[in-house]
Amino acid sequence: MSHRAKLSIKNLPKIANPREKLQIVGAKNLNNQELIAILLNTGTQQTSALSLAQLLIAQGLKELAESSFQKLCLIDGIGPAKASTLIACFELAERCQKQLQLVSLNQPSKVFAQSFSIKDKQQEICLAFYVDGSQRLLKKKTVAIGSLNQNFLEFRELLKPAFTLPAAGIILVHNHPSGNPRPSQSDLTVTKQVAQGLNLLGVELVDHIIVTKDNYFSMREANLLSQ
Repeated sequence: MSHRAKLSIKNLPKIANPREKLQIVGAKNLNNQELIAILLNTGTQQTSALSLAQLLIAQGLKELAESSFQKLCLIDGIGPAKASTLIACFELAERCQKQLQLVSLNQPSKVFAQSFSIKDKQQEICLAFYVDGSQRLLKKKTVAIGSLNQNFLEFRELLKPAFTLPAAGIILVHNHPSGNPRPSQSDLTVTKQVAQGLNLLGVELVDHIIVTKDNYFSMREANLLSQ
């Protein structure tokens, strides 16, 4: 082979072949060039997958991950198939990272910890925590200010984020400035109405938690959601 011949993956020693190297030492021991080369799978007649990968990461990994389909296709050696593979890979990585960052709200105590902003307010405030099917927090929103029997949220405004996220369930949280976390009759009535309305639209009212500065009351734990 001429010293000018391209460096092809198939011509490398076994341990230097990125795919074989991954199987032997694991993906964490491959550099960025090798990982990108595996995604590309093949190069061109003029450029090897490794050389093409080096060309791509020279612009920066972050910039590569944010490149559009059209921009990638403008690069010599990157056609629609390779561009699609790269974009799909980076999209999956981003989704995985977002899931790892999601806060689990599978216990009332965890919801209480996320409600610090309203615990000691002198006015009642109602928050909605939108969660996925594993009760991980997707979004938190203030949905009402004022006593639930005087100025409660509009159901449409409560529901809108559940569809756009989308969310599998909602956890309502409101504070009691009195310091007593026990629900009032009005709290129970509103909870029942919201649960019924959400259920008709395929969204679960996971819990309604009343918080004070030092304590909380979970209607789910007290078996009050079904009443």
